[in-house]
Formats: sequence, structure tokens, C-alpha cells
Amino acid sequence: MARRPLVFFCPGKFSFGELQNAITVARQFPPGDPVEFLVAEQYLDIVRRSGVEASAVPQGPGNRDATMSLLRHLRPLAVVVADHHLLALERGNVSAQQLMDLGCPVIAMDSLCLGPGASTLTMALARQAGTAPIHRWFPPETAIPALPAEVALMRAVPVAGLGRPADSFNLYGEGLRPARTKAEVFSSLGISSMRSLVVAAQSGWATSAYGLLGRVSRNADTDTYRSLKDRWAAEMFSRTGRPVTVLELSSSTRKATVHGNVEFLPCPYLPMDDFADILGAADLYVTDNVTSGAMAKAATLGTPVLALVNQHNERSGDPFSAGWLAEMEAKFPGFGVRFLVNPFGWAEELAPLLYRNDYMAALPKAEIYNLDACVAAVQELLGQRDGPATLALSRQVAGLPTAAALIRERVSD
Repeated sequence: MARRPLVFFCPGKFSFGELQNAITVARQFPPGDPVEFLVAEQYLDIVRRSGVEASAVPQGPGNRDATMSLLRHLRPLAVVVADHHLLALERGNVSAQQLMDLGCPVIAMDSLCLGPGASTLTMALARQAGTAPIHRWFPPETAIPALPAEVALMRAVPVAGLGRPADSFNLYGEGLRPARTKAEVFSSLGISSMRSLVVAAQSGWATSAYGLLGRVSRNADTDTYRSLKDRWAAEMFSRTGRPVTVLELSSSTRKATVHGNVEFLPCPYLPMDDFADILGAADLYVTDNVTSGAMAKAATLGTPVLALVNQHNERSGDPFSAGWLAEMEAKFPGFGVRFLVNPFGWAEELAPLLYRNDYMAALPKAEIYNLDACVAAVQELLGQRDGPATLALSRQVAGLPTAAALIRERVSD
């Protein structure tokens, strides 16, 4: 009789980092241990090209019943949920209790360190005046139900801290190494060795929420949002005085553009090994999400990283900044919310994640709408490998078990 598979349930449509972590964990098991993934349809090809079997999570009317039917057909040895908050945050998913009804162990990844109890996640953008038209899709608050007592938690380091060390594991172990040199990566991308490579990721949640808000209220759309964000990024990188190529991670199809000495190359989501090669070759990784798993992966590889946040609502007063900020505010009501994770905010929600988290303490941050501060941070970090965030991570994972070891403790054939 065929061995029952370990099933990774990754329903998130906007949450690529959680999926990447799950693939990393799955690849720690030997080839003889069957592993199956259930993922959002747009990620099927990426997962399969990363060497893992995968099926699409059913969508549309009756999707919960269809998902449970598919899971029962797989007869899982155990189900690993990546991540458990997504069961509520991305509505329409099955619940943790429904997964328990399969009669096998359920393990929940807990990258936000929310714990097993009930909690609430807010979306700062949706709490602003004029955003009511998007509440059907992006509610101001989402209740995260308590997990059944039988569900075991696991926390990946990075990005989790060591508040609950018994649940923490070393996500990458000793196995994260680029397969290609920087010169090989630059050549494959058609980038001159004289340019600096910046990998940039904008929150998919922010792009979708602001795009929808623009469409329903201000005659703007997702392309308008992306175009305006690119103009800000182009100004920021051009002021460094260096030729910069910005590799934009996105699920959308966009064309390459050039703004003076800054060029933007769209990059679709990539299989694990190709993505690691690019992260290792980059001169800087930039994102608007302090919890980004990809940013932590870049830091693990020694690449300098920068989180753009809006904690203090600092704003530049120069003519370009003033004009750009006015245009954003005119097209997207609620623009400029304070955040650590765009567009959610999450200053309070992330307190458990930040506790005893040396990586988060060392993570370089800049106020996103203070152009001078952003330029200064980029100039300081660009090309400076093995910085404080990398060193903090190396200390933080010391002595932690691998995910595979933790899962074996909690699951038996």
C-alpha cells in the first residue's frame, strides 16, 4: 500500500512568502516521503517547478466542500497549514476544525506568532474614511478564531522570534546556497555588471486593495497605483547617483521601463532555486512588509535588506515629493496610513512577533514617504553584504531544530 502523504495546505492568493516557507520545509524530507501541496491556482506551476507535487485549491461556489473532498481523497498522514491566519484573512477557506475532522494530525505554521488563541487582525487602509466600497473584499477587521487544542504550532525562524522556543525551527538549516554566481545571474537577466541590482517587492495586498479602491471611488486602478509607486521608486534610486536595475517581483504581466539611470524589469514569481540565486546576487532587497519571508531569505544569504515603513508619517517637502503625495491622496482615499505591513498597519498585532526577535530589531528601516531618509538608507546599504540583519539571524537560528525534525516528533506513520 502506498504511503500516505504529508499534505501542505497553502490557500493564500496574496501570500507568496508563506508558500515559499512551506516549500522549503517540504524539501527537507527525503524523496521516499510523499508530499503533496494544495495551493492557489496561480502558484501551481511555481510549486511543481520547485520539485513538489501540487493540486489547486478549489474556488467558487461550493469550494469548501470541494476542498474537503480533495483532502479526504489524498488521505493525508498529516496536514500542515501555511499559515493558519490565512484561513480567516483570505475568506472562503476551510477552517482548522474542518481540517481536524479529517482524523489526522494538523500542524499550523504561525509566522505572525499569533498563538493558538482567538485574535483580531486589522486593515488600516479599510478603516479610513471613504473606503466603505471595498469592505466586502477588504474588511476593517478580521477575526482569527482560536485553534482547536489538538493543533500543533510551528514558527519559522526567520522571521519569528524566540518567544516560544519549543515551537521554533531553523527554516533554512545549512542548505541555503545560491547555485549560480552573481555574474551568471546578471548575464541571465541581461544586466550590465556596472549596474546595481535591487530586488523590490510591493505588498500584493496593498496593490489589490488600492487598485480596487481607485476603481470604485476615484477613477484610478491597479495600473495607476503601480505607475505612481514606480515613479517614487525611480526618484528614490536616481538620487543615489548610481545606475540601478530594479527587479520587480509581481504576479502581473508588465513591460520593462526606464527612468533616467533607473530601469525596471518585471519578474514573475520564480521556482525556489532560481529565486534564491537572484536574492543572493542582489545588491539590495526592498519591501514594504517587515514580516516578508523573502526579505529574511535575502538576509540569510548575506544580501542587504531594507524595510520601507510608515510609522511616524514623515513626509518630504521638496517639489517632487509634494506633488507625488498630493496625486496619491487625490486618487486613493486613505493613502498614507501608518504601517509596518502595508496596507494592514499591524503595529499592535506584531508585538508577539517582535518579542525576543533580534533580527527584527536589527532590520534596517526607512520612512517610506520621507524621500531623503529612503535615499540615505539605500546609499548606505547598497552592496554592503553581511550586515546587522544577517548577523542577527545567524545568532537567532543557532541550536534550533529543522522543521522536518519537529514534524516527525508530532506525526507518526
